Amino acid sequence: MLEQIQVVSIDKLPCDLFTISLAKNPISVKIIDETKIAPEFWRTIPETKEVNKNAILISFKETEGVIPDGVEIITDRKHLVIE
Repeated sequence: MLEQIQVVSIDKLPCDLFTISLAKNPISVKIIDETKIAPEFWRTIPETKEVNKNAILISFKETEGVIPDGVEIITDRKHLVIE
């Protein structure tokens, strides 16, 4: 349904019982190359190490759009809302 609404370029479809609409997803982080990610964007979970995407998002917002090396900031996704 999401793809069909996007194909016809509408953002809202009112119906008798509910309304279907498109809403932007929150911005997200896509890891492109972990080897380029600075140490402050890593967290250690006992015996496991992973990138802290939340720290990257906070840094992105606080630095007014500076994107750290090794990531891509995704801002153009949408999701379906039925109200």
